[in-house]
Amino acid sequence: HPVATQMLRDIGSRRTALALVSSPAEGVAEGLFGISASLTDRRSTDVAILYLNLTVYLHPDFDLARVLLASRYENMNRYEMANGIYSGIASSSPYFAMTQVQSAINDGRLGRIESGIQRMRALAANQPGQPDVWTALGDLSRSGERFSEATAAYDKAIAGVPPGDRRLVGLYYARGVS
Repeated sequence: HPVATQMLRDIGSRRTALALVSSPAEGVAEGLFGISASLTDRRSTDVAILYLNLTVYLHPDFDLARVLLASRYENMNRYEMANGIYSGIASSSPYFAMTQVQSAINDGRLGRIESGIQRMRALAANQPGQPDVWTALGDLSRSGERFSEATAAYDKAIAGVPPGDRRLVGLYYARGVS
């Protein structure tokens, strides 16, 4: 998890942990986020989206709330809305790479495969060691019937996954059908 990784780095460098909230508005945002995260059934989607929008309004830098909000839109097949939410996440955020991958997948769902491929190429140039980036690039390339590009992307994804990892089965399959 990106935040846990960042926290471990902070602990290793002996940084003082920051307070979870620094204002009443952020405290309310945390509470609304907690409620929203617990509302997982389809009947609660509208309420969860309302609370998540309030959360982001009260605490604009709450990237995890943005991720959850975009995910709710994706569950409703509103990929354009989800990508709009993802675009508000700064490149310095620990969630940035994950949201860029998800945005590229959404581009593919919207029939904008070339846009998704370009997004993944840019991310792969900055983060070449991320197997998820290469996997998404491979999937999008395969969807666009660019089979040699898909195979090359899957090769890089496979190289970044430790031996014995269960993701390898799916990667080898995807590579094989490319």
